[in-house]
Formats: sequence, C-alpha cells, structure tokens
Amino acid sequence: MKSILIRYVLIWFAVCAIGTVGAGYSTVRAQDPDPDPSPTPAGTTAQPEPSPVEYFVRDVPHWPEIRKSTFTLRVAIGFLLDYSVFSQDLTNIKQVGKQLNGWNVRDARLLLFGTFGKKYKVGYFFAATYKGFDANPNRLWDILDAYLTFPLPDKRTNVMVGKMKQTFDMEMVGDAASFPQQERLLSPFFVNRDLGIKAIHFTKNRRMTMAAGIFNGKLLRDNTAQHAGTDFTARVTGLPWDKQEDNRFLHLGIAYRYASPDDGTLRYKGRPETNVGPYYFDTGNIPAKHANHIGLEFLLNVKNVSVLGEYNHAWVDSPTLGNPQFEAFYVESSWIITGETRPYDPTVGYPRRIIPKHSWGSWEVVSRIGRVDDRFLQSGSFAKTYLGVNWWASRQWKFGIGWGHTWLERSDMNGSTNSVLSRMQWVY
Repeated sequence: MKSILIRYVLIWFAVCAIGTVGAGYSTVRAQDPDPDPSPTPAGTTAQPEPSPVEYFVRDVPHWPEIRKSTFTLRVAIGFLLDYSVFSQDLTNIKQVGKQLNGWNVRDARLLLFGTFGKKYKVGYFFAATYKGFDANPNRLWDILDAYLTFPLPDKRTNVMVGKMKQTFDMEMVGDAASFPQQERLLSPFFVNRDLGIKAIHFTKNRRMTMAAGIFNGKLLRDNTAQHAGTDFTARVTGLPWDKQEDNRFLHLGIAYRYASPDDGTLRYKGRPETNVGPYYFDTGNIPAKHANHIGLEFLLNVKNVSVLGEYNHAWVDSPTLGNPQFEAFYVESSWIITGETRPYDPTVGYPRRIIPKHSWGSWEVVSRIGRVDDRFLQSGSFAKTYLGVNWWASRQWKFGIGWGHTWLERSDMNGSTNSVLSRMQWVY
C-alpha cells in the first residue's frame, strides 16, 4: 500500500505541474461561472468581477459575453479529471468485487446561458456533458440541464421550467465544483436531474430562501417506465446569525421530498464518495406506494473556518417489506490556510467557490465523516472518513487529493477499503 501511495502522489504532482505549465501562457481575466451556475434574481448567473491578483497558474481568457438589446449569451466549460487508487481487504473484495485503480474523466461539459427579450427578460440555461471518454457510450452527448427562468416583478422570485435539479439537499442543489470534498455522499436520497417546474424566492433582507418544485421525468426515461412517478420537493434556508461583513454566519436549512415510484417501485443506491466502482449501498427495486424524505442542514462559518453537516431520513411506504427506513449523515470541516472565506450566496442558500486572494492561490484542509445506514433490507450500510487538501490555484483551476477509509456492512460481513482520490478541475 505504501508504494502505491508514493507512486500515486508523484503522479498527482505531475498532473499539477502539467496544469501549471499548460495554463501559464494566458492572463487572468474575469471570474468564470460555476459549472452548475444557479439563477440569480435576473435569471442568469452573476456578472464577473475583476480578479484580485495575477495568479501563478494563469487562467484562460474568457470569451466575451454577447450582449444585444434583446439577447445575451455566455459560454462556459467544465472539465474534471480524476485518478483513483483502492486498497481492499479480502472481505470487502468478497462483498463488492475488486476495485481497479485508474483515470476517470469525471465530467466534461458545455454550458450556454443568458437572457432574451427586451423589457421582460427571460433567462435560459443549457448544459450538456460529453460522453465520448466512456468506454462504450450510447451517445456522445447527454443533456444535463435545459430550462427557462421567468423572473417575477418582485425581482426576488424566479420560476423555472424544464430539466433541472430538484429542490432537495444542499449537496445536490449546490455547485459540485465548489465543494470542499470531491464527491457527494447523500446521492441515494435525491435524483440528479428531472423534468418539472420550480420556484425560488429570497426575502428582501436576504436572510431566508424558499424553494419548491414538482417533477415528473417520464420524458427523460426513454419510455422505459410506463408509469413514472411525480415528485414534490421543498427547501427553506435561513441565516439566524449573519455577520457577512466579518465573514461570520450560521446557515440552517430544512428540506422535504415526496417521492413517487416508477412502475410501482423505488430504489436507493450510492457509492462511498466516488464516481467509479460498485455501489456499496443498493436496495434493489422496492415495491412501494411512495416515500417521504426529510433533510436537515447547517453551515457555521467563522472567517476561514467552517463546519458543514446534513442529515437525511427516508420513510418508504412498502407494506410488503415492512415499511423500511433509511438514513444518512455527514459532518465536514474546512480550514482555508491562506485566510480566504468560501463566499455564501444568500439568494440560493448555499456557498460558492473559493476566490484566491494570493498569487499562489488558496490552500484548504478538509476532513469529513459520514454514514449511509440501512437496518431493514440489509442492502449495505457503510461509514466513510475523508481527509484531503485542496489547492485552489486560481479562479479556474483547482487541484485536490484526499484519502478515505470506508467500512462496509453487508451479507453478514464487515469489510473495509482505503482509497485515494485526486482531481484536476478546470472551470472556464
């Protein structure tokens, strides 16, 4: 294991060096959008601000925004490259099979967004991910998001129609490229994208947000489901303590999801904070009438230190299986050594990406512990610890590496896995 880790760290530093050299022929320009930009009161992402410094790892100059009297357009690109190493004990191999080390293009996406209209401006957002890096892709491109945003006259309420995220869980509604950790843990409790309508509102003092939506993804399932379920989601967040001028605040949130079955079944499955390998938690298809989900979240930020946590619980109405319940949680801490604060967006109720204030970027230490628990169907319960370091080299570039340990309880056996995940992230 030691020799594998040494080789892995050397590869990671080589990737960092390549990214530094490859990006070094350009100048720092305006702030790039997040890879999953969320709508602002105007219906698009916030306008870029000047970079505070000239970074050692240079950003690629941004294409200028197209601005006409009745039409605007911005273009963004996101690219995430991972290298993962696994070390399993014999029990874990029996539980899930052998996990292979290797490279993985975590994401490669193109985003187009802006507004159209003269007096009443409607926002549009389109995001597609390139699948050509997969071994056997069914198609080269998949559409992630495609929706329109209709701002209401109060300028603090947006109504969105199309394919988009549901309003449940900070891990899901937040921008993946802004996370301290590399991957999500609560994925069994939400869907990635769905077709529907939702509304987001923030109060005048920007101390609360309220969001709700109705979704039915039958059109997205290639007609494989004869009776696709309709979901309802809602999320409310608040800032009971808010000293934004001093980078001190407390965020609290609660979310609800009513999940209807597709063809009479629901399924919960998830990996232990990785995008490759087998599912450690998988209930299989559960005959069910519906399920109720509740989510609790908090974020305490004091200058350059923050503590974040979420808790999910699902009650499944399945009389034939005894109405099973599932739960999951994580608690995470972040210390930005160079002193920056991860900015909080009060219009959507979650934090954004770190903006480095130093030419050598920002350095962040992250620790995290979480668990996904199933005591009913024996589909696998696992606990995960994570310790990592992120180098936010510029507004566009991030390099991260982290070690995790996972304990899996399945098939009356207890196995464990050590994993090391590195990521090179470029968001243009």
